Amino acid sequence: MDRYIGMIKKILVPHDGSENAKRGLEAAVSLAKQHGAEVTAVHVQSTGKHTEFAGYETTEKLPDLHTQAFMKEAVSDVVRDGVVLNITIMRGDAGYNIVKLAKDGGFDLIVLTPSGKNAVRKAIFGSVAKYVVEASKIPVHIVE
Repeated sequence: MDRYIGMIKKILVPHDGSENAKRGLEAAVSLAKQHGAEVTAVHVQSTGKHTEFAGYETTEKLPDLHTQAFMKEAVSDVVRDGVVLNITIMRGDAGYNIVKLAKDGGFDLIVLTPSGKNAVRKAIFGSVAKYVVEASKIPVHIVE
């Protein structure tokens, strides 16, 4: 990564509140310090089709205090490290939205972890990581 110093100015890191995602954010912050870059943490909320079973017509109406809480925690941790952290919350397909945001937002690097919160999320996020790696024209740094 030393040969990229000065070339990386904007880093995108997906964040779902899991311990793995926190490790991804830590790695992104470390890279940002090395390169003088800013970090954007993105959380993509699924817009599943069967949210009416939970008593809500759509996920648009679903209050997501949990998302706000873990993103607020991420901000406070990063601010202590002196790195600029932007927060983006999106709805829809995670892989597609991550790749689109990276391209449209002029990001130089995507930092992600290959698994999420639990077994189901791990399977889903694993497929998201695979999609991002295959679809992105922007370099992807995988944090194990």
